[in-house]
Amino acid sequence: EITQLMAWLLKATSDERSQLADAAKISVEYLYQLAGVHRENPKVRLALGLRDGAQILLRINRRLPKLTVEDLAAPTRRGRYDK
Repeated sequence: EITQLMAWLLKATSDERSQLADAAKISVEYLYQLAGVHRENPKVRLALGLRDGAQILLRINRRLPKLTVEDLAAPTRRGRYDK
């Protein structure tokens, strides 16, 4: 069974793969390593763990803000809670 990222890479053109790698600031070769699960991405695992943990805590304490992977990807972006 192949990963969703590998399915994407197999359907994409060479230019599209390059554009995706450039957008992620990684090489096409690293994309294939991630897609083939040859390399674990600890940053992604950490971001998903933080998001999942925050979702569990949000169910207990509705006053907490929602935390998304996108929020974690842009840590310098200021939100309404930083005043």
